[in-house]
Amino acid sequence: MTVRNRSFVTLDGLRGIAALAILTRHAPAFFASVAIMIPLSGRTGPAVSVGPFYESYLAVDFFFALSGFVLAHAYGARLGSSLSGLRFMAVRLIRLYPLYVFALLIATLLAVPRALSHGQSGLLETLKNLLPAILFLPAPPVSGDAVLFPFNGPAWSLFFEPLANGCIAIVGFRLRSRTLGAIVGIAGLALAAAVVSGRCGFGSSTFGAIDFGFRWDGFGAGCLRVGFAFFAGILIYRAWQRWQPTLRVPPLLIGAALLGALAADPSEGYRTTYDLVMIFAGFPLLIWLGASSVADGAIGRLFTWLGVASYAMYVLQEPLYLLTVTILTRVFHLDLSNLGLIWGIGFIGLVFALAVAADRAFDRPMRKLLNAALGVRHLPPQFTRLWPRHIL
Repeated sequence: MTVRNRSFVTLDGLRGIAALAILTRHAPAFFASVAIMIPLSGRTGPAVSVGPFYESYLAVDFFFALSGFVLAHAYGARLGSSLSGLRFMAVRLIRLYPLYVFALLIATLLAVPRALSHGQSGLLETLKNLLPAILFLPAPPVSGDAVLFPFNGPAWSLFFEPLANGCIAIVGFRLRSRTLGAIVGIAGLALAAAVVSGRCGFGSSTFGAIDFGFRWDGFGAGCLRVGFAFFAGILIYRAWQRWQPTLRVPPLLIGAALLGALAADPSEGYRTTYDLVMIFAGFPLLIWLGASSVADGAIGRLFTWLGVASYAMYVLQEPLYLLTVTILTRVFHLDLSNLGLIWGIGFIGLVFALAVAADRAFDRPMRKLLNAALGVRHLPPQFTRLWPRHIL
């Protein structure tokens, strides 16, 4: 198999593992028995759960880097020649938008009753936030601590992804490696300086050194995170093309390493160092090794399914969590304050099953329809033979 047509099943699995880790962060009721609790500095009230994987917020930086790697492979030779920048952006938006809107619909159905309970002002506030959300834009910044996407918090990172894609659509993937390396180096220095000095929003979050970008006062943090990780992913792909590792690391070992990295709970004095080391060295190494790792047989099928469900799990996790909690409390009158881990495992299974169903029954047909309507024929190559299409 040629480099251009090879499969990256291990990377698919890593994406799914990262999505599962961050899912536990956003479903506190189901993982309270194994969660790490973080006290909110300067605020009253109980500590807040971040799930069993303290560093799971770094999954976003892993996603950005992996996206740069995979897009460089899929489009590097075509963007600017057989594929225009506008068509590239159309393909990328079509990839993200259908499931995003599906998740937004669920969130809206849950938000409207709550808004009506607050009278006309609540309804107007909801509508004001809904209009930009439909356009894949952040809500108006009424205050610095307002979240970018109040209907679906994790969608903030999806908003930054097309911004990075737009830069590539303009300059293409034909930057010289030396120039690309300079861009990555400057972006890395800017990111490290902002994190250490507490600028651009970094330092105002009590959940982790780099866990920011989802609020308006951390918009710059989001730009720095995607600006480094996405272009670093492209650079990693070029490095992998030139220096592929001779050692074939078992995919389960690489997956376990990623899960362990996201489960770490470094002491407060070392959290900034840990985050920067993982972003600058740990994740690039895992992606570089994972690209040459061969996942076949049962492991290959498992990693393929994880990859298939990964995006849907990420974008649907918060609306599905709120919907599940609403049903359990209002229909079954269940007390969620003392649930065991079995509920968390069950919720993971539920989200995974619904994610696969949404991918197959909604996302793929909608993408096919939108591609046909826009005349976009240049679709990504098939990276894996275990599922009809790749999850790009």
